[in-house]
Amino acid sequence: MEVWLADVYLQLDMKTDAIKSYEKFLKHHWDSDVAYQLTSTILEFLEEGGAEKKQQQLLLQAKGLVERCLSEEEASRYLSQYGYVLKLLGNTNKRNQSIDK
Repeated sequence: MEVWLADVYLQLDMKTDAIKSYEKFLKHHWDSDVAYQLTSTILEFLEEGGAEKKQQQLLLQAKGLVERCLSEEEASRYLSQYGYVLKLLGNTNKRNQSIDK
């Protein structure tokens, strides 16, 4: 049910609600395709400038999801997401270090 609802939320451009629906589904039933969708939704949400305060937390969540997917299968779609997440994490860490200076 949550996956179908997440798809509706995405159609309505309600990414935070879609993220919550995917997360709820994954709490009860692990599915690498749903994890991939959740990671994609998180990355799209962050690209749009959403959740600046939670950016690091969302990126770490995405990293964990992709790592679990990769542990099951080293598919190119997961490797691509993983590289992008690591790039964004590096940019976030650099930005945080320059703020601290």
